[in-house]
Amino acid sequence: MRSGKEQNWAGTLMFGLLYPAVLGTFLYSLLPETLQALRAPLQVDPLQWTKLVLSFLLIAHFLIDFYLTQQVALESERYPTSAFVLDLLVVLALFVAYHTVHLGDKGELELRWAAGAMFVSYVIFWIWAQQMKSNIKKRLGLSSYEIGSAAAFLLVATVWPNAYAFAVVLLVSALLMWFVGGSVVEAFHAAHGHADETMPEVRMTGRT
Repeated sequence: MRSGKEQNWAGTLMFGLLYPAVLGTFLYSLLPETLQALRAPLQVDPLQWTKLVLSFLLIAHFLIDFYLTQQVALESERYPTSAFVLDLLVVLALFVAYHTVHLGDKGELELRWAAGAMFVSYVIFWIWAQQMKSNIKKRLGLSSYEIGSAAAFLLVATVWPNAYAFAVVLLVSALLMWFVGGSVVEAFHAAHGHADETMPEVRMTGRT
């Protein structure tokens, strides 16, 4: 809770319910498949192992995005309706990316759909950062990371729909999100005096 400030209902709805609900759905589907693979690894075919790896990477990406983004959204003076809509679109894009891996069924990997959904999410990340520019300022490193990641996912979706390439792009983009986004959030915290607050500190936003 933020004493003396109006309750951020849109942010609370997004980061207290919608994001965690989708993330929980991902984890609920991933854990049984992981346990089965660990109990009988010789019975798991290469396709299923590939699906598991991609699912782990997508969830890791989702976790970093959620962990970082909610801090700027909830700690800002203003979380506009446009940012809420963009966050909702990101949740939907990440859901599409995870669902098209087809972890829990015998379907083939829909790499073009998964990579395409990640491309869309990064386009939205860039727009989101522009909407929240009054809070996080304009940062060349952030824009470069978002545009570069979007281009890489678009390349996988349109030219090179390869599972290994998709896994590498997911891993690299998640790491860049952590380091680039983390530094932006550190600057946001410093600018807003969070270091002096007595509330428990939550650190670091993927899209900021």
